[in-house]
Amino acid sequence: MQRPQPETITLNDILITEELFQRSPRLPNLQAENQAMRSLVQQMARDSESLMQILVETALELCQAGTAGIRVVGK
Repeated sequence: MQRPQPETITLNDILITEELFQRSPRLPNLQAENQAMRSLVQQMARDSESLMQILVETALELCQAGTAGIRVVGK
């Protein structure tokens, strides 16, 4: 018995860039953004090892997102 071949999915099938441009932008919360920046600076001074995790958590909160991540590109 042969397995059915999986459907080929292209990058264009999953990119939704054009749809994102059609969304209404959220109003900025400058006070929250300012507080986040201060917190990140303090975190850098205290413990830079956990900075990336704090940055992702801050992005999740500020953007009201379900997921967030950071990609570190080497030299």
